[in-house]
Amino acid sequence: MRKLPVYFVVDVSDSMAGAPLKLLSRQLEKVLAELSEDPYALETTYINLIVFAGKVKKIVSNEEVYKVILPELHVGSGTNIGAALDFLYKDIHLNVEKTTLDKKGDWKPLIFFFTDGAATDDYSDSLQNWKRNISKSSTVIGVGIGDGADYSFLNSLTDTVVKLSSDDEKSFKEFFKWISMSIQANSRRIDNPTSFERIILDANNQNDEKVDDLKLDKRYVILKAQCAQKHKGYLIKFKEAQGADFYDFDSSCPIDLKEYDELSVEDIKQPAIDANLLSRAGSCPICSAPNSVVLCGNCKQLHCAPTSGEVTCPWCGTTGTLQSVNSLSLNRSRG
Repeated sequence: MRKLPVYFVVDVSDSMAGAPLKLLSRQLEKVLAELSEDPYALETTYINLIVFAGKVKKIVSNEEVYKVILPELHVGSGTNIGAALDFLYKDIHLNVEKTTLDKKGDWKPLIFFFTDGAATDDYSDSLQNWKRNISKSSTVIGVGIGDGADYSFLNSLTDTVVKLSSDDEKSFKEFFKWISMSIQANSRRIDNPTSFERIILDANNQNDEKVDDLKLDKRYVILKAQCAQKHKGYLIKFKEAQGADFYDFDSSCPIDLKEYDELSVEDIKQPAIDANLLSRAGSCPICSAPNSVVLCGNCKQLHCAPTSGEVTCPWCGTTGTLQSVNSLSLNRSRG
């Protein structure tokens, strides 16, 4: 049986933390459930799920639809689009069977590429390699999540680009319903694939801002911290205020520190932010301690703390008393 390889390539940079990633995960689960009830999709469709942040990881590999159990999607620091393209190219080269004189290979891969931000690596060579070797033998749908997605990259990757709001559940539902219908249609008549013209191209909001040598996503400031009481990780997310050199508190959410570090870019030079440019953050999402941004004077890592008294840093074990200072430089992620 010839296979229809379906690839979901998902940006899990920490700017996706919270509502966007939850929405995407929930809708992806629904797509898999619907495909599992379609006899044609069951026979032909094989699912691949690749996630990328600072590093790239494949978490579902060439699985029949009914066997797929979607794992929890974790975030990391960085948006290495070039690395994701290189990984995807190698995976297709190794795992999609090519047609030979003696045997028909797999059907043309169907790829959904999701991203919400600008690249933190140089993807130019990777993109050219993709265009030379893969683009004509695959069908790619580029999906930008929110206004900050790199639509110039997506338009270079494919002629089919769609824009989703980062917090609009209705738009996510409608688009993922379309994904399910498209895969089912391809499964029924792969020799005459369904048209993708129903996707509305909405790429007028080009993100042409140049990144500096640190290559970070400037829309957000994201801080990594650890709960001092329960020793679990969390992210504090600030969003750039319009018309001001300032960042407003957006949200905070728990993370798996091990998974986060495994997906994060290895920083040689850690980007930093002046704490005076950030609004007051909310409470710790793990233990509800009122101070969620407390800097350890010893290891320079962040943790939570009560309003007064002694606190022990969960990173290095140093115990100290809370003090207020006029200026702090905080290490931020690359987004």
